[in-house]
Amino acid sequence: MDRDPKTGRFLPGNKAAVGNRGNRNPKWGNKNALKHGFYGKVSLWKVQNDGNLRISQSGGLAVIIKPSGFIKDKDGSIMLRNDIVEKLRDMGFVLR
Repeated sequence: MDRDPKTGRFLPGNKAAVGNRGNRNPKWGNKNALKHGFYGKVSLWKVQNDGNLRISQSGGLAVIIKPSGFIKDKDGSIMLRNDIVEKLRDMGFVLR
């Protein structure tokens, strides 16, 4: 490990002073940010009083779908048309 006598810095070609590459395998890292933080995408579904379906995301994006675009079952589940599902995925909505 050779240093410059004037500045005290490592000389070029010194492999010990390459630097810290960072933690490549963090224990929690971005997993928590995606679930709970700013980058988390949570979709909220609500059938409004006028019969339209409102889908909003945590980032402020909201879409209203007319009753012809979805079917609500007796058990409360909602089925969307395939063309609407494709458009929602292109817009960044997380559908399960």
